[in-house]
Amino acid sequence: MNRKFIPLIILVITLTACAQNKNTNPLIGNWLFVNGFSNEKQTFQNENNRMKTFTNDNTFYLSHYQDGKREKTIQGEYEIIDENHYSEKLGKDLKVTYKFTISNDTLRFQGELKIPLENGNYKKVAVKETWVKNN
Repeated sequence: MNRKFIPLIILVITLTACAQNKNTNPLIGNWLFVNGFSNEKQTFQNENNRMKTFTNDNTFYLSHYQDGKREKTIQGEYEIIDENHYSEKLGKDLKVTYKFTISNDTLRFQGELKIPLENGNYKKVAVKETWVKNN
């Protein structure tokens, strides 16, 4: 074999291996709200088309329809920790880690928000939500 082709063959093999090992982020996309609970009380019962969007640049936002158009209400950053956990960061003071599962295009997650109060304490809110994929 001609020695000129050896670097090319090595490059092709390396690129193919990298492409096969690349993990896909299961959260990316649009998710429609099904139900949710905060401290075991049902939340967001009257929200019209509440949607959570995870982007490939590790940002997310929540939106809903208001006056006939989609309005962003909350936005932040997220990070996949492992196959069962991810974290959300809202501003500089609020970060939460959720345990999540995805099955049949249904996302379920739960975690505990620690909302900072002015006096330095935290308000704890147990969150449990279900969302369905909306492509």
